[in-house]
Amino acid sequence: MLKRLLLAHFLLVTFAVPVVVYAEESEPSPENPNVLIVSEGSLCNYSALDIPADGSDVVLRARWIPKEWHPVPAGQYVSTESGDLETCPKDSYCPGLESYVFDENDSDEERGEFACADGFHTDSTGSVSQDACYKTETVACSVKNPYTTEHILSVTYSQEEISCTQHQGAEAVCASSCEIVGITCEEGYMPRNVDGVWTCSGDVVTCEPGKYLSSETKECEVCLENHFCGGGQYSLIESQDQGIESCKDGLKAPERAVSEKDCGIIFRIGEDALYLHGDRRDTDHPVFVVQDSKGKKWYAPLSPVGENRENARKLNEFGATKELHVMFNGEEYTVHTSLYEGE
Repeated sequence: MLKRLLLAHFLLVTFAVPVVVYAEESEPSPENPNVLIVSEGSLCNYSALDIPADGSDVVLRARWIPKEWHPVPAGQYVSTESGDLETCPKDSYCPGLESYVFDENDSDEERGEFACADGFHTDSTGSVSQDACYKTETVACSVKNPYTTEHILSVTYSQEEISCTQHQGAEAVCASSCEIVGITCEEGYMPRNVDGVWTCSGDVVTCEPGKYLSSETKECEVCLENHFCGGGQYSLIESQDQGIESCKDGLKAPERAVSEKDCGIIFRIGEDALYLHGDRRDTDHPVFVVQDSKGKKWYAPLSPVGENRENARKLNEFGATKELHVMFNGEEYTVHTSLYEGE
C-alpha cells in the first residue's frame, strides 16, 4: 500500500564509532518496551541504546503521522496518487478546504475535488467554483419556444435553431431569441397578432385577386388605381385596409391590378390609358414595346382581330372607349392592357 504519511522517525544505522545521544528525548515504544523511540534531532550511541558497540546493525521503529493542511487553497486538492496538494484537474472545480487531515479512504469531494455535472466541462485546470463548468448546446426553436393555439397548423420562427450556453447552477443563456414571426391556421381561420400574441381568428373574409378588404365597408372592394391586390384571407377585426399595396417609384397600374408586376407606365390616347408593364408576358403573339428615356422597355400585348371585328379590344377593360390598331406581317392586332396571371 502506498504510504502517504509523513515519516517522523526512521533510522537504520551500523554503529562503528561512539556518538552522543540525548536520553531525555528518547522513550520506549508502548507496543514493545525493548524498542527505543528516539525523537527527531537526537543522536544515538551504543550506551543509550543499551547494546554492545560491536558494529551490529540497529533497527529503530518508524513512527508515522498523517499529513495536515491548514487550509487547502482554492484551486487545489489533495491527491490520492501523490498525497500532496495538486492543481485542480480539468472538468472539476476545487473551492478549497479550511483544513484537512489525510485519510486515504476519503472521497474526492472530501479531499477538495468536485467533478462537473454530466455534460458540463471546464476550459482549463485550477477552477475554483462550479460556475467554471458549462455546456453549450444547439436547440431547435420549436423545442426552445413551443407554441400552440386553437386552429393552428404550424409556427414560423425567425430562425430554426439557436446556440445556448449554460453554466452549472445557472439558467441557460442563448445567443439569440426564437422569435415567432408567423403562424399558419386551419382553413377558414387567419393569423392575428395582438401585442405579440398570435392567434387564429375565425372572423375572416376571403378576397379574390384584384380586390382588397376595406376597413370601412368590411367587404372586398376593387383594387384602386396605382395599387395592386393579390387577394387572400383578411381579418374583420383589423381597423385598416388589408390586401392592398401601392406601386413604387411613381409607377402606375390600372384598377384590379393583382401584382407589383402590373405597375408600369401609361401610354395615353386622348382620355384613355394604355398601361404598359415591365415584363413580356405573351410569347405566342408579337407585343407592343415602348422604350423610355432611360432605355427601359415597357410592354403591352397584341391580340389578333381576324375577320370578327368584335375581337378588337379597347385600350383597357376599365371604361376605355378607344382602340389602338396595328398591322404586323399583314395581320391586324389591337393593343390593350393586361394583368399579371402568374408564371
